Amino acid sequence: MNLETKALIESIISRFKETDGGLLYNQEFTSLFDNNQNQRISIGRIIIDDLKLIDRVGAHGYRLNMKGWEFKSFEEIEKLEKAKQEKEILELELAKSNIEANTLNREIAIQNRKNERHNRKATYINILIGLLNISLLFWQIFNK
Repeated sequence: MNLETKALIESIISRFKETDGGLLYNQEFTSLFDNNQNQRISIGRIIIDDLKLIDRVGAHGYRLNMKGWEFKSFEEIEKLEKAKQEKEILELELAKSNIEANTLNREIAIQNRKNERHNRKATYINILIGLLNISLLFWQIFNK
């Protein structure tokens, strides 16, 4: 959608907001397009069918709906979309880093189990050496 179309839609929505209850009759709505039938049809399709900012009221009018009342500008919509995209990118990066962290944690857990086995072996060897030292100490004491 080009800037001219966006500006026209914003001015149309502003015109709706200026009216009593956000209601424009067909003749008033048509006058917003300077008698350009093609523009009225294409813009009408965008704001009624695509953006869903206004609703048809019977055969003779259009009324601004809740979404239309909340509409500020395309700039605001684009800011929200950009923020949403940035949030999705950050969430994706966070998910990737969580996967990497989980992989590293798994590897560390495996290494810890191996180290635990080696530590148990070293503990038994140290106890055995300690017992040998105590035995040698007693042997030296009693053999004097």
